[in-house]
Amino acid sequence: MAGFGALILIRPDQAAGQSKEDFIATADMQEEVQRLIAPYDENLCQLRAEPCECIGLAARFDAAKVADAQIGRFIDIRNRFVDEHRMGDAGRKPHGFHGLTLDMILAWDEATAPYYERAWEVFNSHPLRDKPVPNCSEDVDVSFGGDGILYCGGTGVVMSDLNLHDGHWDGFYVDKIFPSTPSNSMAYAIVTPDGIWRERGLVGWSEMRWDYTPLVKWREMFAKSIAENQDCVGVEIGCHY
Repeated sequence: MAGFGALILIRPDQAAGQSKEDFIATADMQEEVQRLIAPYDENLCQLRAEPCECIGLAARFDAAKVADAQIGRFIDIRNRFVDEHRMGDAGRKPHGFHGLTLDMILAWDEATAPYYERAWEVFNSHPLRDKPVPNCSEDVDVSFGGDGILYCGGTGVVMSDLNLHDGHWDGFYVDKIFPSTPSNSMAYAIVTPDGIWRERGLVGWSEMRWDYTPLVKWREMFAKSIAENQDCVGVEIGCHY
């Protein structure tokens, strides 16, 4: 479980001539946000088919092995970074990245870029990129096991009443409202008026993170989303997941 901030861009009813000021004054922002991010609620409580987490796992393993061999082991890159930036023993712990400043995150992105680029290159051309692990079960090393984890048996599909694939939150509160969202705003996730959820992903520290977007690219994507939706009200929320 974790907490994070997200920016929700909501467009007033322009067809009815509603201004941003009118929208802010009259709308129930909690309900407006809920309406836009409802598809990403972790607890949809509706039994449905979901993609298994084992899909593409073999390709990720192979991609990491190639990057390890050709670029250097990810943990060795991390340890050199810790030494160069004099982070001490705290930097070698699994959550050492929590102590990184923005400048150090940029430096970390630069240090790991060759590894990420090679791993993604191998993964994207891998024949098993979209395939499940055969005989996916608790008896097979699929590296995502644990209490409550579902296994597909090799079908690539699990039945769950949780939103495993698209779930991003299980609770939120409205923090700030912006009639015009500052261009330099930044959050872990952003939701545009079309209902698309985009998030940066977690910083990989002990190992490569496949859902991680480097800070520079994330800033560009975030600013672009704001610039393309200047007619929207920005709502900053605190989320729990």
